[in-house]
Amino acid sequence: MSFQFDEVIDRRGTDSMKWDMTKQRFGGDNLLPLWVADMDFRAPQEILDAYIKKWSMVFLVTLLIQIE
Repeated sequence: MSFQFDEVIDRRGTDSMKWDMTKQRFGGDNLLPLWVADMDFRAPQEILDAYIKKWSMVFLVTLLIQIE
């Protein structure tokens, strides 16, 4: 598993309170939010794959229950 800590992840437009609510909370959207213990690193691919696998199954089961 490798990490790209120098990759810039743009979270604007993803309903992120940190990035999308700065204008409403602080009166400007040109601010750089520096929250404690908050990192904007991309999750490792293994975690993303597991997340997709888990929620795909939940979605499928929910869909099948609704069809019955």
